[in-house]
Order: sequence, then structure tokens, then C-alpha cells
Amino acid sequence: MPTRANFAELQQKEYIRYEDMALETSDGRRIEVEFVSYLYLVNQQKVIQCNIRDISGRKRAEENIRRMATVVRDSNDAITISDFEGQITAWNRGAELMYGYSEAEGACRMSIWRITPPAKRAEKKSVYRAAACGAKRFPRLRRKRVTKDGRVLDVWLTVTKLMDDAGKPIGIASTERDITARKREAEKCASRASPNSASWLRSLPQLVWTCRGDGPCDYLSPPVGGIHWHSGARAAGVRLVGSTAP
Repeated sequence: MPTRANFAELQQKEYIRYEDMALETSDGRRIEVEFVSYLYLVNQQKVIQCNIRDISGRKRAEENIRRMATVVRDSNDAITISDFEGQITAWNRGAELMYGYSEAEGACRMSIWRITPPAKRAEKKSVYRAAACGAKRFPRLRRKRVTKDGRVLDVWLTVTKLMDDAGKPIGIASTERDITARKREAEKCASRASPNSASWLRSLPQLVWTCRGDGPCDYLSPPVGGIHWHSGARAAGVRLVGSTAP
């Protein structure tokens, strides 16, 4: 709140400026303002002019940005910001832990292509070209990444195009979640789901079937067999296309 000391300072300097002075409105609300005051003479009389601008909204936005920066910094997901050429400009702690490069390495001397397997670089570059050419939305992608020590990770990749205040595209932010362990576990489960595992599948309470990529079933558990008018024993070779609900 303005004080006598503020007034004395104005008398001495004839100009004061406060970036975030707190004021109280007539209805008791507390607001943050930018306060600028001048002291000058008019007909030999001292006049004080005060310019006051409410910046409460801006202060709230700045606080939200600080909070979001903390979330990004401390996220376990790898979050990177890069230009459309793939040069990394920001790299959070999660990326450092996931890929093995320090924040200084990631943000200063590295391109996104270093953590992209050579066979996948053309695919990744197509996403960057689409963003530079105006694409606004990108599907969630499953991609491969290479760590500093040479390990290959499976990640879920979410891409967001960044814009400046004028609406001009300036880069790409990506959030990457390591799903390597989850994928391995899913593959283990899939390996158990074979004709040799019929007794295990029959014990499950869910409706279960396994199919080859070209459509025919390898196995139908009895509940599903009942729905499709085939027993589990006769399921091999049956196509579910057309017999399941859309």
C-alpha cells in the first residue's frame, strides 16, 4: 500500500514507478497495479499525476507460468523444445534421466536426431515438416529413441506446435513417456496367449480370443465361442470379421 515514505520519495525525485504495488479497492478487494506518479508545476502550484494500471491478471498468468515451469522441470516424462530443424532449445530433468544426456548437452549442442534411430529419422522429420507447413494437431505416436549408452527405448510421443504472440509457428514441444517395460510385459502376456495356453485362457473370466494378422482366429475361449456359435475347440480358422459388433 502507498505510504508516507512513497510520498516523500515522490517529493524528492518528482517521479516514482512501482511495478507491482498492492492496492485495495472500495469493495475490499486486493489488486496488483503498476503505479507511475509525476510531480510538476502548473501555475506555480505543485501537481501530482498518478497513472495506475491493474495488472492482477498478468500477475496471475505469470504465477501460472511459474507453476507450469515447475511441473515441466520435475516431470518424469522427457519434455523437449526444439526448432523446426530439430535443434533442441530446452530439455527437462526427465529427458536427462531417460536419455542420459545432461541438460546442458541437450539444450546447447544437440539435435533431436541424435536420440532418433537412423531408420526412423525420415519418419520423425515428416512430423517436423508438417508442423512447419501449418499442421496444428498430431496424433499420439509410438516411437523409438536411442539413449546415450546405446539402449533403444519405446516411447509414447505427444507433439505440440509452439506459436509466438503473433500466431507464428516457432518450434515444437514434445512429451515422451518410456513404455519399454510395459511393452515387454505385454509381449510376455501375448506369448502366453497361444493354443498351448488354452487351460490358462479358459480360466479367465473375460471373453478372450486370439487372431492372426490376416483375420482367422487361433483360439476362442468358451464364452466367446458361445456368442459366435463356435466352441473353443472348433475356433481355429474362424474369422470374427462380420460376426462381432462394430
